[in-house]
Amino acid sequence: MAFLGQEFNAEAVEPSKPREVIPPGWYKAIIEASDVKPTKKAAEAQQYGSEGANDRLLAMTFKVIEGTFDGALIFNNLNLVNSNPVAQEIAQKDFSAICHAIGKLRVKDSNELHNRPLMIKVDVEKKEGYNPRNIIKGYEAVGERAAATASASAGTGAPAAAKAAPAWAKK
Repeated sequence: MAFLGQEFNAEAVEPSKPREVIPPGWYKAIIEASDVKPTKKAAEAQQYGSEGANDRLLAMTFKVIEGTFDGALIFNNLNLVNSNPVAQEIAQKDFSAICHAIGKLRVKDSNELHNRPLMIKVDVEKKEGYNPRNIIKGYEAVGERAAATASASAGTGAPAAAKAAPAWAKK
C-alpha cells in the first residue's frame, strides 16, 4: 500500500482514453518531451556490478501536429551510450537524422530539439503477446518529403510511389 498524501477524486478528472496506433506513413511532428535515462541493463549492472552500468538512452515523445492524427503521441528511445557498439551506432545515426531534419547540428541538451517540426516515418510493430505499437522508422526535414515526391514524379512522368525493384528482387 502507498499513502497518496491526499484523497484523489476521480469524479473531478476526465479518465484517460486508450492510445490507438496510427497507420504507417509520414507525419509532421515535433519532439514534445525528452529525457536521458539509464537503460534497464544499466540499472541491473549498477545493482549487480556487471557490464553496462553507464548505458544511457534518450527517451523522446513525438507529437503529430497536422492531419487526421493531430495530437497523436509516438514514443521512441535511442541508446546513445551503450555497451553494445551496434546498438549505439544505430541510435547515434538516428539521432543525427533527427538533428539534420530539424536543422540543429550541434546539440548539448535535447530540449534544444523540442517544438521544431520534422517529418517522421511511422510504422506499426506487432509482437506476439503484446498490443501493436507505433515505431519510428525514419526522419526528414519538413520540406524534403514534398520535394522528393515532386522531383520523382516530374522526372519520369510516373507516380512518385513507383520505384525500381531492389537488387535482391532482380533475377
